[in-house]
Amino acid sequence: MRARLVRSLPPKVRFEHACSTAALEPSRVPLVLRCKRTGMRTLAVVDYGMGNLRSVTQAMVHVAAGADVKVVWARTAKEVMDAERVVLPGQGGMRDCMRELRESGMLDAVLHAAAHKPLLGVCVGMQMLLEHSEELDTPCLGLIPGKVVKFDLVGQTQADGSRYKVPQMGWNRVYQTQHE
Repeated sequence: MRARLVRSLPPKVRFEHACSTAALEPSRVPLVLRCKRTGMRTLAVVDYGMGNLRSVTQAMVHVAAGADVKVVWARTAKEVMDAERVVLPGQGGMRDCMRELRESGMLDAVLHAAAHKPLLGVCVGMQMLLEHSEELDTPCLGLIPGKVVKFDLVGQTQADGSRYKVPQMGWNRVYQTQHE
């Protein structure tokens, strides 16, 4: 079942635009999954200006299809505070993402959400949960102890002899190592 195909969804689910289309291009108009029953849960995807919002929102809508969950593109701190669950997406440079989170007025709402409800970081949003990033020596949210470090790939090649690609897109084996 694909969430973007309205006809394939259960009859209790319908899509509505979450905002006026006047200020947005049609391709940027967020979709909201609204269930007709009461007592639904809300999942907010934080829009602070630096995220892969459409793909993350569509993934959440797809996963929520058939459940009593409303997925919202949260443009205000109140929408983040009102949600039962929060997703923090991110795309771009760490310093830019942290700056935009602060300047958007969403920082305190995200920190409050992390302390009181489930919070999922996606892409750079996941990295933002750590204390610090080596990328331009950037302080992060400090929700998880640790630091985002640059891959040290000098002189390393993959099994087929090719160089590693950064950023990484695809699947690799991951091995846990101890850091000093």
